[in-house]
Amino acid sequence: MTDLLRTGIDCQDGRVVLARVDNGGERPVGKTLGVVEGDCPAGHDCLCGSAPILVVPDREVIVKLMLVPGTEKVHDRRLLEFELAACMLESERNFVFDAIPTGFPQQHLGLVYRRERLAQLYDRIGLWPKQRFAAGRCRARSVALGRGFMSFCQQLEDELVCLIDIAGEDGSVCLLRHGDIVNVGCFGASGLTDSDPETTRRIAIEAKTIVSFKLASLGQGAGPMPPPRLLLSGESVSPAARDIFADYFAGEIGRPQLDMTRMTPDIQAPTNPECWLAALGAAVK
Repeated sequence: MTDLLRTGIDCQDGRVVLARVDNGGERPVGKTLGVVEGDCPAGHDCLCGSAPILVVPDREVIVKLMLVPGTEKVHDRRLLEFELAACMLESERNFVFDAIPTGFPQQHLGLVYRRERLAQLYDRIGLWPKQRFAAGRCRARSVALGRGFMSFCQQLEDELVCLIDIAGEDGSVCLLRHGDIVNVGCFGASGLTDSDPETTRRIAIEAKTIVSFKLASLGQGAGPMPPPRLLLSGESVSPAARDIFADYFAGEIGRPQLDMTRMTPDIQAPTNPECWLAALGAAVK
């Protein structure tokens, strides 16, 4: 098994979405896409000879925007993990810590995963990788979406991009600025159907509130941020739902566009490409 060949595993409602990515070249290349009905993808071709990386629901992840002096030039993981551990009320042995730079001076996104919950997720899908609790073996869904967008989608010229993806009862938010993930969040999306527009409106308002809050905390001292370009995705997001979301977000609402030149030629363009975005992003090294 090589660490350059990775498979992102995204557990969705009643299925597991898999994306195998080769990280051995100048840029990541999608090698295989797959879907397994049910909860157990063990033995699928996507997993053969590759390192499994688990997509973790955002509601299971603690996110902390960290301003840490001394990390202007170097991504000092030990210092960042120490700062995260100091915020926990339990033993640090109960958690897995990760941190990613935001592109703003000294500012990082700290991510905390509970080991017990990770074990439950791995048990559910029947996988027991040797390094399952190491940082980088799991990705918050919002982070995975951002990495998937940057590595496998057509890029935009906008300074600030906001990804909102709805999968089942969960909504994920990822804010991107000049190719960096600058903040992430999540919201509840239960009941998103065309038959209940009032619930859809409530979900849109909650999403808008989360995005506004995350924007307000960006880049202390960097000045006001421009309005983000919104990309809304999710198989449950109908045209009617997009119209309701448009009532609360400025500008045109787009959707992520998969760049098939970043896939091997034998992969045909999927009918629902957004379904694989988190799995693809999780597999990016």
